[in-house]
Amino acid sequence: TDDTACNYDPDATIDDDSCTYESPIEDCDGNCIFFEDCAGVCSGSAVEDDCGVCDGPGADVVCDDGSFVCDEDDCPGGGGD
Repeated sequence: TDDTACNYDPDATIDDDSCTYESPIEDCDGNCIFFEDCAGVCSGSAVEDDCGVCDGPGADVVCDDGSFVCDEDDCPGGGGD
């Protein structure tokens, strides 16, 4: 009987405590109100790392010169661990 509820029924005659409401992050249809992170989680905290991997470790290949890259092929001179 609550007209602000997602499942409002104008024909309802009694309040049976079955109302459902929008969440702070999703509307009545389950659509994310704010944003989805790279993993598809509404208002999640996952981010794409510098290697393009969602919630990845980032550049974790150590090159022979001590620099970090995403792929060994990106190392200066081609060497890396």
